[in-house]
Amino acid sequence: MQLRRSKGLCFNCDERFHTGHRCKHRQFLLLLGDEDSDTHEDPLYALLAPNVPDPTQTPIPSTLLTPNQEPNPHPPPPSPPDSELFQLSLQAATGQPSPRTLRFTATIHNRRVTVLVDSGSSHNIIQPRITSFLHLPVQPLSSFTVMVGNGEHLHCTGICNDIPIVVNDHTFSISLYVLPIQGADVVLGVQWLQTLGPFVSDFTIPSMQFYPHDSLLTIT
Repeated sequence: MQLRRSKGLCFNCDERFHTGHRCKHRQFLLLLGDEDSDTHEDPLYALLAPNVPDPTQTPIPSTLLTPNQEPNPHPPPPSPPDSELFQLSLQAATGQPSPRTLRFTATIHNRRVTVLVDSGSSHNIIQPRITSFLHLPVQPLSSFTVMVGNGEHLHCTGICNDIPIVVNDHTFSISLYVLPIQGADVVLGVQWLQTLGPFVSDFTIPSMQFYPHDSLLTIT
């Protein structure tokens, strides 16, 4: 190296070095690493990739340690509706006749049930004895209390989801809260009426007409 310096030669070729000198035959150097060596201990690796985490030091998340873990077999029950918004008329709770209600017969799983359409009740209801008799699945709910018009309190602890109720060959999939009412087997309140769209009711007969599935349905 000192000899080339004293002769004024380039360090990489045999030509004389001067300002702006470029070697005619450039050399390309390829740096190969030893696969058997510990790359993380190489100072060159530490210089070029100082922020690369060491996989041997990275903690494994606990979720990855149990990939076959099953979900909770007993999830918490769904939240019940606001009891202050849950209204149940005295006629729906006791079965007393009223000019604001319409009573008719429908079927659930080919079994006849008495249905009461009541605009004075907010939600759809089914008697516990009907759920037992028809073996309907009841989804548990966090218990809540519903106050009837006469001051009586009824406790609800479950709901039957998407029960097929057949009315004059028309099937309605309706979710029903389980409450110990008297009189009708099923009460359909405003919760169901809101799904019908426009309808005509005549409480002097009484009857109601609407168009489910693009065909006229008359209930009397």
